[in-house]
Amino acid sequence: MIAPQACFGQHYRHLTDDLENADLILVWGANPATDSPPARVKRIKKAIKRGARVIVIDHRRNETARATRSEWIGIRPGSDGALALGIIHVMIRENLYDHDFVTRWTHGFAELARYVERFPPARVAAITGVPAESVIDLAHAIGAAKGCSILMYTGLEYSNSGVQAIRAVLAIQALGGHIDVPGGKIFKMPNRIQHNRTTTEPPRNGKRPFGSSRYPLYTELRNEAHAVELPKAVLENDPYPVRGLIVSGASLITSWPNPDLWRQTLAALDLLVVVNRFPTADAQFADLLLPASTPFETTSYQFHDGWAQLRSQVIEPIGDSRPDYQIFTELADRLGYGDKWPRTDEEKIRRGLEGTGVTLEQLQANPAGVPLPVPPMRYRKYETGDLREDGRPGFETPTGKFEFTSEWFRSYGYEPLPVYTEPEESPLAATKLAQTYPLVFNSGARMQSTFRSQHLNIDGLRKLQPKPLVWLHPKDAKARGIADGDEVIVKSPRGQVRFWAHVTEDIVPGVIEANMGGGGPLGPQEWQAANVNVLTDSDNRDPISGFPVYKSLLCDVSRVETVRT
Repeated sequence: MIAPQACFGQHYRHLTDDLENADLILVWGANPATDSPPARVKRIKKAIKRGARVIVIDHRRNETARATRSEWIGIRPGSDGALALGIIHVMIRENLYDHDFVTRWTHGFAELARYVERFPPARVAAITGVPAESVIDLAHAIGAAKGCSILMYTGLEYSNSGVQAIRAVLAIQALGGHIDVPGGKIFKMPNRIQHNRTTTEPPRNGKRPFGSSRYPLYTELRNEAHAVELPKAVLENDPYPVRGLIVSGASLITSWPNPDLWRQTLAALDLLVVVNRFPTADAQFADLLLPASTPFETTSYQFHDGWAQLRSQVIEPIGDSRPDYQIFTELADRLGYGDKWPRTDEEKIRRGLEGTGVTLEQLQANPAGVPLPVPPMRYRKYETGDLREDGRPGFETPTGKFEFTSEWFRSYGYEPLPVYTEPEESPLAATKLAQTYPLVFNSGARMQSTFRSQHLNIDGLRKLQPKPLVWLHPKDAKARGIADGDEVIVKSPRGQVRFWAHVTEDIVPGVIEANMGGGGPLGPQEWQAANVNVLTDSDNRDPISGFPVYKSLLCDVSRVETVRT
C-alpha cells in the first residue's frame, strides 16, 4: 500500500502484472498456489509452456514452486531488500538498465546508484544466503528480459524494512524499463468499469486516529486508526481512552503478536461486541456475541475486471443470525447515521452498480453474470497523461516521475531511498541472542486446509492436516535429534509453542516456518494450544507502516521427550 504509493503514486489495486506477455516471471515472497482463488498459477503454467522463465524467491520451495516446477532461490527471511539492492548494483555496474526510461521518467537515479555501491554480490550473498552467482544471474535475466513480471505480497512486508524492501523490488522493474510495458508491471486501464466504491468520512472535528503521529503515512493513505496501537489506547488512555470495540469477522488474539496483551486489552474494555459465525478466542471476553449469517443467506454481488455477477441468496438466515451488513446498518440507524449508506441488499447492489452501465435487473436475468466492456490495454500510459489527475505525462508523485528517492518520504522525515535495514532480531544483528536462539523464525504461509484461523472446525478440511506443523531442514533436525512427525517445542525470547515437525529439504537451512492460525477455541486441542503469536513481538515493527514483524525473528526447536514405540 505505502510502497507503490511512494514509487508510482498509485494503490496496488490499480496495478497488475502482465503474465501473458512476460518472458521472465519472479515469484518473490508470494505463493499464488494458495491464493483465494489460485488463478495466477494457471497463468504461470501457460507462460512456462510458451517459454517464459519462472523463478521463485522464498525461504521455502513453496507450493507454487512445486506446482510449476520452477527454479527456486532460497533466501533468509527479512533480507529481501538486500537482494533487490544487489541486483540493482549489478544492473547499474554492468549497464543492464533501460537508459531511456531512467533518464526521462525516474527521479533519484544518481542517489540510488551511489547507495547500491554498498551491495556487491559477495556482500549480498553473506547477508541473504543467496549465492553471488545467483544475484548476478538475476540481474542479467531482468536486464535482458523483454517483459519482467514480479509477483510479491506480504512475504516481504512483515519485517523491519518491509516497505523499503518492496520499494527496492519495484525499483528493479523501473530500472529494467518493465513499467507499463508488455510483460511488466502494468497499470489497469483508468477507464475500465469499476464498481462504485464509497467511504464515509470521519467527523470533521473528531479526534485524530490513534497511531497517526507515529505512522503518518499509514494514516494519510487509510485515514483510520492503526490497530497495533489499540492496546495503548485501552490500557493507558494513550493518546485518548477507547472504551468500546466491535470485532467483526476477525480474531485479534490469534492475529496479533503477544496474545496476552490482547487478552488484557479486551478484558479492560467497558463494552466488547463480537460479530462472527463461530466462537473465536476474542468471544470469551465479549459482552455481546452476535451471530452473523453466511453469504448463502444474503444477496450481494461479485465484481471482477470484465465481469459482474449476482450472488443470490440460497436460504433464509438460520436462527437469530443476521448478515454483517444488516447489523451495521441497523446500528447506524439507531445512531442517527442511517442515511449515509444503503440499508437493504437491493439498495446496496444498486449503489454499487451506479455508473457501471449494469443494472440489478440485468444481473437477475443472467445468473452466470454479465460481461463488461473491457477497454483495450494501452501501454506506457505515463507518456499520455492517463496516470495523473491533471492529465499531464508522468506519474502521480511529487516529481511526476517514478521515484527511486521518494520526496513523499523525505517530507515526513523518512529515508527517501529504499534502504536496507537488517532485522533487529537476526543472526547478524543480534549475535549474542542467536547463540541461544540460532534459527530464523518465519510464519504466515497459508495452508490449503485453512484460511488464516478459519475452518479448523470442519472435519473434512482438518483431516488434510490434523496438527500444526513447523517446517525445518534435515540438517537442523538432525542436529537436534528430531525426526519427521516428532512433537516439538518452538521457543523464542517471548515464549514457547508446541508443534509437530515437518522435516523437509524444501526450506532454507537455519530457517523454520511455523503454521499460523492456531489459538482459537475450535478444532483439535493441538491447534487450540498453538497460537504462533506467543512467539512474536508486539513492539518489533516496520517503522514506516507500523506492521508487526512476523517473518524474521529468532527461535530454536527442541524435541518433546516421549517414549517411542
